[in-house]
Amino acid sequence: MKDSDSPTPPEGNGRDRRQHVRHDADALPDLSAYIGREQAVRLIDFSKRGALVETSSRLGPGRTVSIRFVTSDTELTLTGKVVRCWVSGLSGSQLSFQTALTFSEDNPLCERVLEEQAEAAADEAQGSAEPTVDGEAVLQLVASVQHSASELRTMFTSNEW
Repeated sequence: MKDSDSPTPPEGNGRDRRQHVRHDADALPDLSAYIGREQAVRLIDFSKRGALVETSSRLGPGRTVSIRFVTSDTELTLTGKVVRCWVSGLSGSQLSFQTALTFSEDNPLCERVLEEQAEAAADEAQGSAEPTVDGEAVLQLVASVQHSASELRTMFTSNEW
């Protein structure tokens, strides 16, 4: 396969030149993206200063675009430039293009993703922490019984342990 047939653009000398961490679009499942007012695009990933989108029309490198991000609770429009655009697929007679954009300002959606990831990590850490009493781990036992709370209280308090 020749480089020109490759579904991704050649990267020059092969080294990664990205300055910001990319976030998969699945990190914000309720997010929609539009170029201009109407053209819906499929967001593939995004970073603090850029995005990779899939479109049904070719956007030439150097072109200035406005991309509008819409979530259930906010709408954000950023201005950027097309860095590169290449054919990414063919369905019937319709071409699809992947377009790399660079923004002229920071993308606040990245902060939102980082905050949500930090909250999820904190929740997970809290849920996985072992309970202790006087610094010693406590065994947690979960049981399913067919007695009421009152019956269980009577059973446990009437024993002479």
